[in-house]
Amino acid sequence: MLSKLKKLNFIILGFSIFSFLIVIGIFLILYSTLSENSTIAKDDALQKRLEATGLIEKKEKIDDKLNDEIEDLPPEKAELMLPVYKYFTFQLPFVANLSNGKNLVTLELAVSKLLPGLDAENFLEAIKSFEPALRSKILAHVSTLSPEQLKTARDRIRFRKELKRLLNEYLTGGNVESKFKIDDVHLLKFVVS
Repeated sequence: MLSKLKKLNFIILGFSIFSFLIVIGIFLILYSTLSENSTIAKDDALQKRLEATGLIEKKEKIDDKLNDEIEDLPPEKAELMLPVYKYFTFQLPFVANLSNGKNLVTLELAVSKLLPGLDAENFLEAIKSFEPALRSKILAHVSTLSPEQLKTARDRIRFRKELKRLLNEYLTGGNVESKFKIDDVHLLKFVVS
């Protein structure tokens, strides 16, 4: 009787461990799939939305400006020299209390930069490495605002400019000549409750 009970406990323990490993495996697969591919899809969709609203120039216009500069380069090098907009989307939303302590703000943000192909990839990697510090700066700034400062579309434009200035000050260390600056901050979701 006692050995049957030990066998049953052993089987239950083995099944529990096996189930746990399957759940962890599924989580890791889904996380890696969603975090990598969704960023790329969001970047393309964001690019089209921003071009449609006129907030950024269409890629074709920029390409025409540079054709004269890169005509003499071999095609493979010329392609790497063309500037592209690269976006970094913060994966998690920002949620912060406003200064009055009664209201919450929920934000989803992206930052963009226009750079030649290889430089743009390096910039994105650098931004990813600074994400925790940038999140901290953004949350600290948002918590100083009142609901009245975020009511109108004009207020939101001013807020985007403030975030851009704040992030660029942090990224460049105040060096205005630095190439390590973001071109724009994009509000993907903005809710005051």
